[in-house]
Amino acid sequence: MLYSSISVAYTFVNILLTIIILWKSRGTQIVRFYSFCVGCLVTFGLTSYWLQFELTGSTRWVLSTLSTFLFSVIPFFFLHFVVLFLRRFEILKHKRYLGTMYFTGLFSFAIVLSGFLPSPVEYDGTIRLSSYVYYITWMSILFSVGITLLYSQVKGFSGKNLKSNVLFTGFIVLFLVLPTPFTYSLATIFFPGAFEWYEITATFALLVSVYLLFRHKILLTLYDSFKAALTVMNDIFIMTDEQFTIEAASGALTQVLGFPERSLVGRSLNDLLEQKEYISNYLEYVRKKKMNECQFDADIKDKNGNLLTLNFSFSPVFESDRIAGFVGMGRDITSRKRSEEALRKSEERYRELVENISEGFFISDAKGRFIYASPMVYERTHMTQETLLGTSYLRIVAPEDRRRLHDYYISRMNDGSRDVRVEFRVSQKNGNSLWMEQTTRIIRDAVGQPIEFRSIVRDISERKQAEEKIRLLASALESTTELVSISDGRNGISYVNKALLRTFGYSIEELLGKNPRILLSSNNVMLSNDEAANIFSGGWSGELLGKKKDGTEFPVFFSTAEIKEPQGQVVGIINVARDISIYKNLEEQLLQSQKLESVGTLAGGIAHDFNNILTIIMGYASVIQRAKGNLEKIVQTSEDIKKTVKRGAGIVRELLITARKSETEFTSVNVNELIEDISKLLKDTFPRTIEFRLQTSSSLPNIIADPNQLRQVLLNLCVNARDAMPKGGVLRIETSKLDGTLVQTQFPSASSASYIYIVIADTGTGIPQEIRERIFEPFFTTKERGQGTGLGLSVVYGIVQGHHGFIKLESEPGAGTEFHLYFPVPLHEVEAEIEQPEITEVSKGVETILFVEDETLLMELMKMQLESQGYRVLPAFDGEEAIRIYRQHMDSIAMVIYDLGLPKLDGRESFRELRNINPQVKAIFASGYLDPHLRKVIQEEGAKGFINKPYNSEEVLKTIREVIDAV
Repeated sequence: MLYSSISVAYTFVNILLTIIILWKSRGTQIVRFYSFCVGCLVTFGLTSYWLQFELTGSTRWVLSTLSTFLFSVIPFFFLHFVVLFLRRFEILKHKRYLGTMYFTGLFSFAIVLSGFLPSPVEYDGTIRLSSYVYYITWMSILFSVGITLLYSQVKGFSGKNLKSNVLFTGFIVLFLVLPTPFTYSLATIFFPGAFEWYEITATFALLVSVYLLFRHKILLTLYDSFKAALTVMNDIFIMTDEQFTIEAASGALTQVLGFPERSLVGRSLNDLLEQKEYISNYLEYVRKKKMNECQFDADIKDKNGNLLTLNFSFSPVFESDRIAGFVGMGRDITSRKRSEEALRKSEERYRELVENISEGFFISDAKGRFIYASPMVYERTHMTQETLLGTSYLRIVAPEDRRRLHDYYISRMNDGSRDVRVEFRVSQKNGNSLWMEQTTRIIRDAVGQPIEFRSIVRDISERKQAEEKIRLLASALESTTELVSISDGRNGISYVNKALLRTFGYSIEELLGKNPRILLSSNNVMLSNDEAANIFSGGWSGELLGKKKDGTEFPVFFSTAEIKEPQGQVVGIINVARDISIYKNLEEQLLQSQKLESVGTLAGGIAHDFNNILTIIMGYASVIQRAKGNLEKIVQTSEDIKKTVKRGAGIVRELLITARKSETEFTSVNVNELIEDISKLLKDTFPRTIEFRLQTSSSLPNIIADPNQLRQVLLNLCVNARDAMPKGGVLRIETSKLDGTLVQTQFPSASSASYIYIVIADTGTGIPQEIRERIFEPFFTTKERGQGTGLGLSVVYGIVQGHHGFIKLESEPGAGTEFHLYFPVPLHEVEAEIEQPEITEVSKGVETILFVEDETLLMELMKMQLESQGYRVLPAFDGEEAIRIYRQHMDSIAMVIYDLGLPKLDGRESFRELRNINPQVKAIFASGYLDPHLRKVIQEEGAKGFINKPYNSEEVLKTIREVIDAV
């Protein structure tokens, strides 16, 4: 009855303990196998209990067989559990061990069935005493195991000493108080003759089991703690035999490697390591007792073949001076190695960068002593590492800069600065000095005190030299007489020199930021719209009219150029102007001398023509004298005389236009009309052996030009053509219009959309190659001394260039010469001035006119013509007489006609006196030639009109009438 009660109590306690362990531990593999063993033992107890009752034959047989089976194999189930509990997984890898174990259990089952060993239940259903001892013994063992599992695997027990100690004490009390095979064995010792050998062995087994379990509990707890530490540290624990065959491996790193712990057991560590010689060398040293512990880094392949770097620490385990094995730790240092490698590469790159850049780098301590210097520092200072390191940085500074540099750094150290920049000179051993720019980072400690200086130095000697050049250039720009301005990328003036300010009359504040067009006149009529837009785009040069602040205009030679960065980007435009007023005056004088030279060249032909004209007039005068009342013959002869006079007047007019001195005046010019006028003059003056051929285009547009200069060009080229044909020939003049793209193929700088094309060709001797190359040079001439100055073609070239045109020469010896002229056509066509039609009808008058003329015959002629139209004429033969007569007849004189060239007092001075007498006096002036500028001045002084000599009666009468009738 006592055994039954104890069996029931153990059964209840073990089932409750199993439920608690399963619930708390969430069913680990060991716990599940423990629960299986408890279940098998409880099943054995229940079957044995049911066999006491009357049962059918088949039921009894089944239960009896099941009870016998469990009775035979439960010890082997427990043995399997112990293998798992002690983590001897290498045994489980060998299937023959498990097979042998369970075969033994089945063999035991067969022996019991055969009757060689007693079954746990007798045939009549009585439970043997040995069965109770068996059941209670195994229940005690499993209870001890349960307590161990509860302590080690259930969270909350192992970490709480009080709870675990109470639980452990309770188990000891229960073990000593309850009847067990142990207590039963003690009783049989003191009361001999009442024991069985089976009880003694069962008691011994229980004692051994309890001892081993709790001993293992202590080791297991330490091992689990160690394993947990390995997991936290991401390490692996390895235990090997004396040949480094792995017997145990555990830790978080096994998961990183991808190998289960059981798969590492039985493998040689050398199979996993890349550096296999490390293990063999270490084993050799240990055997020779040269070393015990060792530490090394080695690469190990994970399951995927990737290399990890581990730091291994190994120590041998000795048994009686014999190497029993090795224990070691492996720590994953792959990240550290990668970081170290990255750091090494970074340091190499940093060192390579520092040692190869053009800048120097050095580190100095808090006292300014060199700690490190890059090669560039040694190169620039001509010092070595031995002589530089440990010395003050001031050692490399030129003496004249040391005090300044020292004081500057002291002040920056005291004011808390972090980054400092300074320039100084470095003294070299050879006596030379370099300019250096130094940028320093001041490294400070926690309280702000400098502890280190890291400096980058850059050789700026070239920059200093460039700055000096810039300074000199700026000084030169300020000293030059050239008018210099610079505009930025937005075309606003950013710099002007003093000469420009002086010449234009502006202050620098008035010009900065303004468009440079403010410096140019709006009267630059020779510029096309495209050229005007491109002047300040760079790469333009030519003559323009400048405009001062007060509005005064003056000629300048203007040029622009782009300012580019080294990469080619345009960052500004430099504009250079030169006042060429003096040069223009000299040019005008040169041009005038050329005009006079041309007149002198034509003088022989002109004299011949005028002799012819005078002969004709004298002949017709004789005819009139002999006519004696033949009115028809007198009228006809008079008309012929008038035609001859007009012819002479035309020659005089062309000569005056050719020879007169005048300012450059650009206006609309019809080239065809100009050529026709020139050709008339030349036909009258050139030898009759020269044939003129004009081939002009009827649709030729007007151009903007100075007609006098253009006339000079045509005249010079025609005179040269005449000289090239001493025995006569053909002088051909052609005009046409060309597309600008055709002109650009010959002259790349041509920018106009279209050009007037003029060809002046002769059939003369031609020009050799060596002369053609110098034909436009000033003072170069092939004529004999006294026959030419050599300036004719150079003047032609200058005039064409000044009109933004082009000139080209084609000639071969014996084949004649052709000059090709190209003049740009303005974007918008302009109309030429329309000449007034010839006067046919004249109104008569009755007013009194004061006529001032020093030529008596001319006076008589004009007096007769005016009086024939009803006017009263008061004659005066000089300026003083005109003033006297005007004082006497001021009230009756309606107007005064003045010749400019008068004796005693010229026409202008006399007129000024009349204006003083009567500010409202009306006067007109007569002259064979009147300079346009002088004409404008006289008109501003009060003149009401002008008439030309030789007098045209109709023109004179019409002008008189208009002036008198004017309000």
